[in-house]
Parts: sequence; structure tokens; C-alpha cells
Amino acid sequence: MSNNLKKLNRNISNGMPKEIATTTKQETYYKCTHCGDEIFWNTHKKFTYCKCKKIWVDGCEDYVRVGGNEGDYKVITKINSGS
Repeated sequence: MSNNLKKLNRNISNGMPKEIATTTKQETYYKCTHCGDEIFWNTHKKFTYCKCKKIWVDGCEDYVRVGGNEGDYKVITKINSGS
């Protein structure tokens, strides 16, 4: 067994290597350029509108659909550190 594999086996916590468990997580939001609302990409298959109803997001683990005119929304990526 190589030294790297031995180190990996020692770092496994709850079935996941420690390096993976402590990495940062990116979350995607769609921000309305009119009212400023931010809608999380995973809406669990429910149409979610912003306050002014200019954009909507419908998403789940398999897909994301965004409605609205070009320029009505911006894609925002937020980075949250994992623990």
C-alpha cells in the first residue's frame, strides 16, 4: 500500500476523506436586477418568483430553469466554507 493511500485511509471520517469533507461549497443564486431578490437554484421543483415577478426559478437536483428577459437577472455564486 502506498504512503498516499495509507494517509487517505487514516483521514476517512464518516466514509468520506477528510480533504473532501472540509472543502468549500459553491451555491448558485439568481438575482433580479429590478428588485434585488436572490433565489436559490434548488427550489425543489416549485416555481419561485422574485418580489416584482420579473424572474422565476424552477430547479431541483436534475435541472434548473430560469424565466425572465435577458438582463433581468444575474447569476450569483456564493462560496460557503464547509465544516
